[in-house]
Amino acid sequence: MESRLLSAWTHNGVRCWVREVKVSDEKWYCGYVECVFAEVAASDYLTFSEYITFSDDMAELLNRDNVPTDEGIPAIGFDTQGEPDQAFEDTFKRTERLADEVAEVNQKVLDLYQPEHQLTFEDFTKKVIDWADDKHLLIERNADTGEFAKQANIKRSRQLLKFHEECGELTEDYLKGNAKHIVDSFGDVLVTLVIFAKQMDIPLDKCWNRAWSHIKNRTGKTIHGTFVKDGDM
Repeated sequence: MESRLLSAWTHNGVRCWVREVKVSDEKWYCGYVECVFAEVAASDYLTFSEYITFSDDMAELLNRDNVPTDEGIPAIGFDTQGEPDQAFEDTFKRTERLADEVAEVNQKVLDLYQPEHQLTFEDFTKKVIDWADDKHLLIERNADTGEFAKQANIKRSRQLLKFHEECGELTEDYLKGNAKHIVDSFGDVLVTLVIFAKQMDIPLDKCWNRAWSHIKNRTGKTIHGTFVKDGDM
């Protein structure tokens, strides 16, 4: 089987290719497009494993087959057979229409991952606390804290249990190598921790400053992947 690249271009922010493939005496024209915007694929917003998974999901969504490219870029596409000039023109047009479909889905990815939506940790904690307050998670009865907890002799926290639940899901994703969900699991752990700290009326900035002051001058060695401080050896 012989193959040669006939055209490569960018349409609507999506990379496109058309190749001519010769099988015996027949010529086929293959059009395919990259699955995500180049700037998204090359950014830190998606990990490579997320990029691959997203490509698979998009191929299924658009009812297309994954097509390996010479550059190893996940792509989707189709084959066309016919008279060379007409087949190439038809393939070119169909490729751009497919690129338009991909671009529409890509925009949803950008809406989720574009830089202006990236929060600082301080912004994140404020938004989570505001969200928790709106959901009535900070009132004493629901937080299992304060005078209500003392009078009812409550010695457990539903939010702490929720935190452990999310830690369990994070552990499961890690052990199963579920790269698609592990970022969400880290986020869920942080959300529950922020809410629990607020319910306990403990400022998180005090926590991380105190933690850093404890470890910054600590000495010891890492043994089998675990840091052991001098006093514990």
